Amino acid sequence: MNYQEIRSKHPEMKDCFFAFNNEQLKKGIEKHNLKGKKLYNAGAGLIGTDEGIKKFLQAYERHG
Repeated sequence: MNYQEIRSKHPEMKDCFFAFNNEQLKKGIEKHNLKGKKLYNAGAGLIGTDEGIKKFLQAYERHG
């Protein structure tokens, strides 16, 4: 499954986003109001709070 397919199936991403370079990382932090929060790198470009990543992965497993 590629990035666009993931986004189309999971538009409800909250407190997490995909970033593949520093510019996307900065924009994702700003867009999702995550400045100052502890962020994790879950691999494959997935960045977010612990809870945000867990919720995304649970939804992905249910719908993926």
